[in-house]
Amino acid sequence: MAAYINSRARGRPTSRGAPKDRSGEGLAASTLEQRLAAIKYYHESDGLASPTDHPQVSRVMQGVRNDSRRQEALPRTEAAPLVSSDLKQALEVLPGSGSAPPRSETAEYARWLRGRRDRALLLLGFATALRPRELTQVEKQHVTREVKGPNEGLIVHIPRSKADQIAEGQTVTALKNEANPTYCPVRALSRWRRAASIDEGPLFRGVRRDAAVLPDPISYRTLNRLVKRACRKAGLEPEGFSSAKKRRYSAHSLRAGHVTDASSRGAPDSALMMQTRHADPKTLRKYDRPAQQLEESSSAFLGLYQKE
Repeated sequence: MAAYINSRARGRPTSRGAPKDRSGEGLAASTLEQRLAAIKYYHESDGLASPTDHPQVSRVMQGVRNDSRRQEALPRTEAAPLVSSDLKQALEVLPGSGSAPPRSETAEYARWLRGRRDRALLLLGFATALRPRELTQVEKQHVTREVKGPNEGLIVHIPRSKADQIAEGQTVTALKNEANPTYCPVRALSRWRRAASIDEGPLFRGVRRDAAVLPDPISYRTLNRLVKRACRKAGLEPEGFSSAKKRRYSAHSLRAGHVTDASSRGAPDSALMMQTRHADPKTLRKYDRPAQQLEESSSAFLGLYQKE
């Protein structure tokens, strides 16, 4: 049991094939404690002595807790918020804004397709404030288009998320951008779907060099990489910056950017919390760095939606 804990604890070398969490790291101390509690429960239910009560297990688990506290005390490298002005620059460097090249020019056509996909990804991620992994897992059946009074947009259903472990389901919104159609997530998603002929299943998929659209969704790493690449090409995070001065854009910058941008333009906490699905305003404020109902959506406050 002690060896099991050591092989799976976050921050410790994991054995080949050992389970990891979704970030690709070892398991958190709290996760291990839950597993040990389950092991203890089932052993005691069967009238057996639990291996979790062994002194060596207690010592190893205490060491894991101590490691966890030390890690929490370290300063975190947070993703820089990608606000409206920055996002516009990142979108400008993407291919796919013009008409499609001939399919016979396979490499160019594949590049054009990826540009359409990336544009839809960035705009939808920014407008909805979805968590990166939620964004990569959006499927056609999760998205509906609705009109409520003067407002039109997308309702995105999230079957399960970090804050919804019992899978009750949550929703977020993305308004149609009438003021700046060039930066409209509804329009961008529709264009990508038509270009990729996606009628069901995952919306954001890989595109091979031969321009074939794959059936599986892109990974978190792919999303992270494409956000970084677009920001770098736009000059938002130039090559050669020292690590201390880098703004460190990542996939999470879209969600952080939504909160920072909308908050700076007067979005109330209630609208932001409806969109980000935070239960505690203190947690929400961490995203403010230097609505189920379309009429209450915080995306209406984003600079992207303001007339120029």
